[in-house]
Amino acid sequence: MPKQDYLGRSFHNYRLSAQLAKNKHSSVYLARSSVSTPEVAVVKIFHAPLSSLTRRQHFLQDIQVLRTFENFHFLRILDGGIEQGQPFLIMEHAEYDSLLTYMGRFPEKRMPLSDVVSLLEQVDEGLLFLYQQGRVHGKIKAENIFVTADAQIRLVDMSIAGIDAEIPDEELTPQYDSYMVSCLAYEMLSGHTASKKAGASPLPSHFNEYLSPEVDQVFEKALATEADDRYRSAEQFVQALRNALPAAMVFAAAATEAMPRIAVASATQQKTTNAKTVTRTQRPRREGSFLTLMVAVIVALLLIGSAIALPALHHPLLHMTLIPKKVSDEPSPAVSQQKSPTIAGSPSSISTTPTSVVTMTATATPSVTVTSTPVPTQTVANVPQNPAPTKIPTEAPVTVVVQNASFEAPAVGNSYVASPQNAGWSFQSSNSFWSNNGEAGITGNNSSLTRNAGDAPDGQQAAFLQNTGSMSQTLQFPAGTFKITFAAEQSVNNHGNQYFQVLLDNQVIGSFTPAGSESYESYSTQGVTVSAGNHTLTFRGQNNSGHTCTAFVDVVAVVSAS
Repeated sequence: MPKQDYLGRSFHNYRLSAQLAKNKHSSVYLARSSVSTPEVAVVKIFHAPLSSLTRRQHFLQDIQVLRTFENFHFLRILDGGIEQGQPFLIMEHAEYDSLLTYMGRFPEKRMPLSDVVSLLEQVDEGLLFLYQQGRVHGKIKAENIFVTADAQIRLVDMSIAGIDAEIPDEELTPQYDSYMVSCLAYEMLSGHTASKKAGASPLPSHFNEYLSPEVDQVFEKALATEADDRYRSAEQFVQALRNALPAAMVFAAAATEAMPRIAVASATQQKTTNAKTVTRTQRPRREGSFLTLMVAVIVALLLIGSAIALPALHHPLLHMTLIPKKVSDEPSPAVSQQKSPTIAGSPSSISTTPTSVVTMTATATPSVTVTSTPVPTQTVANVPQNPAPTKIPTEAPVTVVVQNASFEAPAVGNSYVASPQNAGWSFQSSNSFWSNNGEAGITGNNSSLTRNAGDAPDGQQAAFLQNTGSMSQTLQFPAGTFKITFAAEQSVNNHGNQYFQVLLDNQVIGSFTPAGSESYESYSTQGVTVSAGNHTLTFRGQNNSGHTCTAFVDVVAVVSAS
């Protein structure tokens, strides 16, 4: 490694002020300028000089191309060149943690599968952008990925013409990136780096007993010895991981329930051995876990099918409660004022037009006749600042059962899952280009999604809505006039607000922009009159900006408005 220190030197008006990193190929510095914008940047100096005129020309041409790239998942390259024989890059400076540092926050550096899928989907989006430009990254690893405060990734350090000769050009293909993404995922899930020799790594469940056989099968293909047997792209690999999520969640729940019994047995064995014996926590037997998984799936299906007939059902393995949790019968000051819809068409416009009480008449066929009677807009008090989290009070006896109203099933722990199964709700993504931003699902209090949000007011989980993702549930109503109450908030970030609509049988009955006060507030729709029968309740996101604007919903209830 070169001993030369470049501190104090200037490159294109940027003076190097502090060294950030160094390896045998390059040195990275923080740099400042009094005449250029931005004032602070990062300068990367390559140690090996460009010996031939052809390589120098390729490098300079490539820099000009890279300067034009603007993508949400990349830190920008501002400039570059060759000074005193040293090729260099000037890049955007951002105070983010590397993925390597981010992984270190998790026990044994093992991240939850849903978090891994969410981050890798963003990596895949960045790679798709590169492929559209006719390029390949070639250097996917934890050190070259940064994670923002709201769990967004930024890629750096892609292969550059004239500089990178570690990998022959003919091997730099999307499939090579896919293999590197697979190795990265292996490290994120197992806490261990994959072997440099293809096909030589043990399956990730060898290091992480909570990973299911379905996850192992994905890695058997992803890290296969022969390149032709692997996934052709990172997109295919990440989709395979996402497809493995539902079964993996049930398997992890079964493994979690098995672990305390195993620990007790191990402790008992330790008492009978000498002091030099080291007791190893045993991994749950796969045969028993598979049987438990099958039983869990069957029980979950039976629970869903009989939810209407039984007043309360609970299965300890899946933590599935199929009726809303009991809420306080006492009115709360935080919800003494009904919030009227706050959005009309855009996040910055507040509706002041008259709203309606909507009358819906169910017929013997699935069609619904809708009529509307205008009523004056109600005057609404200002949103209270930083209110304490509160449960929705029952303004009248609840006559409509909302399954999983507090989103406590399925249990997701300190993670989140988009479009979960057996949740009592039907979750739909928006199928936008930003695949991780068009989703709806269930999140735990301490997931990467809720880092800038308060805890759920009832239980440990809440629903989330991103982009135009939605969630719906068909409810059985008696005839009467009702309104939908719920608690909501949103994650505070610099991408704007998420706002959403509440619909009954596709008729909008309320539009809302939750406060970003790091605590939930109470909301209510206008009254809606329905005939006896089934009607579908839907919450649908409305911000399609392509960023992670996220709203959270909890404690959904249907109360009488008459």
